[in-house]
Amino acid sequence: MGYYSYCCVLCGAILGDHTGTWLDEFRAVYTEEKQWTSPRLSGIGVITDTVDALIALPLEADQRHDDASLDPSALMDLWLLKCSFSKDMIGVPEAIPQPFWGFPFHESCWILFGILYGPWELDLQALFGMWRSFPIGSGLLNLGHDYGGIMEYYPTPEEHIPGEEYEIQQRYMKQRYYPQNSKRDPMEYTDPLNIPSLQEIFQQSSTGLARGSTTNNTDQTLRANEATSWTNHMLLKGVNSTDCFQLFPTEIICNILIFLSSKDVLNAKLASAMFAAVPLTKTFWASRFQRGFEFHCVFKSQGLQTKDYDWEAIYFSVRNLQDSPGFKNRRRIWRLLLLIEELHSRLILAELQGNISQSFFEPDAPEDKRSWKVASGILHKPDSRCPFSSGCRSLFTRTIDITFQVTGVFLTFARFNGRQYISGIRFQQNNGVNSSLGYVVLNEELKIDADGSLLGKDGCDISGFYLAIDSL
Repeated sequence: MGYYSYCCVLCGAILGDHTGTWLDEFRAVYTEEKQWTSPRLSGIGVITDTVDALIALPLEADQRHDDASLDPSALMDLWLLKCSFSKDMIGVPEAIPQPFWGFPFHESCWILFGILYGPWELDLQALFGMWRSFPIGSGLLNLGHDYGGIMEYYPTPEEHIPGEEYEIQQRYMKQRYYPQNSKRDPMEYTDPLNIPSLQEIFQQSSTGLARGSTTNNTDQTLRANEATSWTNHMLLKGVNSTDCFQLFPTEIICNILIFLSSKDVLNAKLASAMFAAVPLTKTFWASRFQRGFEFHCVFKSQGLQTKDYDWEAIYFSVRNLQDSPGFKNRRRIWRLLLLIEELHSRLILAELQGNISQSFFEPDAPEDKRSWKVASGILHKPDSRCPFSSGCRSLFTRTIDITFQVTGVFLTFARFNGRQYISGIRFQQNNGVNSSLGYVVLNEELKIDADGSLLGKDGCDISGFYLAIDSL
């Protein structure tokens, strides 16, 4: 491996070797050779030799590399981030074939992902297919973002041309992660899973046990100033006949506050005397730790009884902690996991629609011998000799036959990395038959041509599509 490094597909940080930190231990979703539909979760392994790229990774999920009773035959040498399935890929020297290959991630990141996803089991097939479809460059899976700021875009945003595809690269070499290097980034180096100071906050903040150490004097002063500001504003403003919220009961005002972001809560209290007069309850402060709010990544709060804890004290204590390296890394990784969770949920929510056709990853499917005009962006074939470092890859081939006039066209969208992508399309024909292609979710569809200007009263024939192709 030398100076080359592999990165976690969940957080983007390197897989360490002999750093003595959480970076060293990792798992992988892997398979053997061309068993595309049989991914498995490995045990916890490590990189044992960077020069020869040796990996000790157990085959079974319940095993560790350092288990005293582990049979050496239960360990595999995994080809990490395999990007081409050609027998003679350019840039890869001849070596002993590695039948096992897959996508690695830190054990800490995997635990965080499991906590985020909840009691349900993650779908390994969905994750495996998702990661297989993204380009790989320099030991890093390119998901279209900079992993929360730890990677660099190429070209830079200032030099980027609309329609041009970004590539990402590591901001610095892996040596920076090691303790002996004073230039290492503390955030990336700090364990995002185990944050002792965060655990102490909850231990000290249960009802009746809160201490003055829970929040420092600065926090207490800040909270007092905020409360005084809101109260003074209410007194100065007095009763405002234009304040529509004065008609609302206090209970409704309290419920509205729970659904607002913290910034909007402050704005509401500044804008409305009714909001300013309502105190912020335990339920409100506890809501700041729920999905969609600033401290959702503090999973320790999940499942705790609201009445048993001083949630206001917890909130300000956590806010005082949020600039620490461990918490910053937790928040960064949590946001990345939310992106993957959203796409993972879309893949398992809807079944892939269309008539199956033979392709590289489905060689046993019926062959479609019809002649097609194909239009796409940068589409890489899986067996290309060139590394899959940009563009996209098709995993499946599906077709539909439209034999009657179309009376309705419906689109399903999937959201990823802040963008909306078409994941499925459904054609409604005048004979009552629906033909669907891709990942279609009926109750989330958008009907196009809603005014009927194109389809007309009796429908129309579709002979093709005009495509505006963008690499993004």
